[in-house]
Amino acid sequence: MTPSRPIRMTVALIRLPTLSRGEFQDYWLGQHGPLVRSLAGTLGIVKYVQLHSDLEGMSLEDPSARTWSAPYDGLAQIWYESREAFDARMSDSAAQDAARLLRNDERRFMDRDRSRRWWGFEHPII
Repeated sequence: MTPSRPIRMTVALIRLPTLSRGEFQDYWLGQHGPLVRSLAGTLGIVKYVQLHSDLEGMSLEDPSARTWSAPYDGLAQIWYESREAFDARMSDSAAQDAARLLRNDERRFMDRDRSRRWWGFEHPII
């Protein structure tokens, strides 16, 4: 049996078309971030990081980097103790309610249909 290991969910966010990048980032950091923090214990979140996109000029300076650019306005990374711990937590009604609160709040600033998420295990190299 494989030992439990931490998992991470990464979400590539696209803002609602009605928001400027600044409005999106202000809400995400100032409103949604504290909401995630307040629900972290209920959801079993070990670590939560927001990466805000504000360095487009770097891609514009390097023509070869332009093909790497994505339409995302930021990335969220959420760590959990393990897949087993996440699954057990999500079977709890309080965690389900907390997850619903987060999804409802995301609709205020994030285009959920165009944003993407994926799960993975870390393999630190350096």
